[in-house]
Amino acid sequence: PFRTFDALDCFYAEWKVPPMSSKDRYLYDDRLTLTQRLYLQEVALWPVLRDHPMRTKNKDEAHLFVIGWSPTIMQQLRKRPKKTACDRLPTYAKWEREVADYLRNDPHYKRNKGQDHLIGFTKYGTGVGKEPGGLYDVLNEGSLIMSTDRHFWSVYHNLPKPFRYGNVIIVPYVASTRADDDAPPESFRKDDKKLWY
Repeated sequence: PFRTFDALDCFYAEWKVPPMSSKDRYLYDDRLTLTQRLYLQEVALWPVLRDHPMRTKNKDEAHLFVIGWSPTIMQQLRKRPKKTACDRLPTYAKWEREVADYLRNDPHYKRNKGQDHLIGFTKYGTGVGKEPGGLYDVLNEGSLIMSTDRHFWSVYHNLPKPFRYGNVIIVPYVASTRADDDAPPESFRKDDKKLWY
């Protein structure tokens, strides 16, 4: 169920932005608001992790699993342009249920109650369905939670065990401008590499 790179390709198509590794990454400043850009940790991290030299595809050798589903990215996919990777993605709720069902039945997830599985909940107010047996229930076994804020109420309230176990990883915001000051799209950023991500 982890269509990670379909989600990324859909994101690039919807917002008309390149991968963050591109020399044209200044386009993120022009096409997304600051409050959208701040929470794109998965957009930055997933491609790096995919190509990391220590990555293994043998689950029995792995010490860390990255859950390839992002509520933050999924909530930013509104228009889903046709004839793109977006066509391969299920609805938000259906995909979430597929991920929950997969993790619940995965022996590698059950082995350590998810404590070696990392998922991003980086944007305030980002949530998943709360139905019994849903993704919150599965992740609350103790998964590693990547967040930009130690006390996101929506995450703290709905995933108390990971917080109690100390399984919260704090990551920085993603922005090439000051986090407390948004600026309109400005062409000078294209030429000033100090202002790039």
